[in-house]
Amino acid sequence: MKKKYLAVTALLIALPLSGCGDNVDDKADDAATGTTVTTTSTAATASTAAGGGAPADGAVDLGMKDFSFVPATVTAKAGSVKFTVHNDGQATHNYKIRQAGKIVAATKDLGPAGREEITANLTAGTYTAICDKPGHESLGMSHTITVQ
Repeated sequence: MKKKYLAVTALLIALPLSGCGDNVDDKADDAATGTTVTTTSTAATASTAAGGGAPADGAVDLGMKDFSFVPATVTAKAGSVKFTVHNDGQATHNYKIRQAGKIVAATKDLGPAGREEITANLTAGTYTAICDKPGHESLGMSHTITVQ
């Protein structure tokens, strides 16, 4: 019985650490610093709080790691917002945007290196995005999207 307990404990410790120490783009580390991406739904350029690199025209480049979203928060203008979602982790993840308990846009489950584009018509307000794979939200795969 103790061996089972130790094996489960070791697994629970190893899972969150599995995303550490890889050679994926440094943008993935921005989640820990709270980087915010600001987008617009017009031709104006989008920017990050850390100094640039985000696409224009209401587009958001969103990375999923084991177990976080990069950027940690998103601010966008109301209207059509295109999310390019890519799984930079080792586990299967998905991205679901919801407001008031209703899913307004979602990707399918994406395996490692998986990628999908989704477009959401967002009105002003606050949205929450999560990975709803079992346990992922509680491990940190949740963030806020503020639409102005």
